[in-house]
Amino acid sequence: MTEITVTRNVFTIRELPDKAGALEQIRTDLYDYIESDEITDHLNGELYYALTGTHDGQISKKELTKRVGLLIEWSLSHCQGDGVAIYGTLNSDDAPNVKWHGASTATFTRNSHGHHYSHEHCMTVALFSYDEAGYEIDADKETTETFAEQFRDLCRELARSGYAEIEYATSIDAAYDYLDNNLPRRFLEDGSYAPTEFWGE
Repeated sequence: MTEITVTRNVFTIRELPDKAGALEQIRTDLYDYIESDEITDHLNGELYYALTGTHDGQISKKELTKRVGLLIEWSLSHCQGDGVAIYGTLNSDDAPNVKWHGASTATFTRNSHGHHYSHEHCMTVALFSYDEAGYEIDADKETTETFAEQFRDLCRELARSGYAEIEYATSIDAAYDYLDNNLPRRFLEDGSYAPTEFWGE
C-alpha cells in the first residue's frame, strides 16, 4: 500500500484577493439557513408593537394569538404576490394604538387571493360596534374601509420589516461574522470552496 499526502492552500475570506464570488456564495448559504419561524416571530413582535406600543421582541405564533387573537402569514421572496397578511379576530381593548372609529371588534378573513398569495389584499376586513341596545352591528362601509386601509398599510410596513430582517441576516457583515466564527479557512485561491476535509481554523 502506498500512502499519498495531499496538501492544499486554503484561505480565509479576508485572505482572498478577490472576495466577491466567495461572499455571494456565503450569502446564499445564509439565506438557506434562515428558519421561517425566525421571520414569523420577528413579524409577530413588530405587529404586537404596532398594535399595543409595547415592544417585547420576537413573539411566537401561539403567544401572538393568545395576546391579540391574530396570526400572520407571509411570503418574502421578491416575487409577485409576496407580502404579509393578517388573519383572526382583534378586540379594541387589545390594540390601543389602532384607530377604531368607535368600533369594538374587527375580523380579518382570507379572501380568494389568500389561497395563493400572502399580502395586504388577501384579507377581508369586517368591523363591528355595539348599538344603544348592546347588540353588535356592522360598521358602515366607509368606516370599515378606512379601518381596513390602516391594516393594509401595516401589512406593507411588516413586509418591509421582514425584508430588512432577511437582508440583515444575509448581509456582507453577516457573511464575514459567520466565516470568522465557523471554520473560516475554507476557500481555494479562486474563491471556490475547498473540499470540506481541508476546512479549518
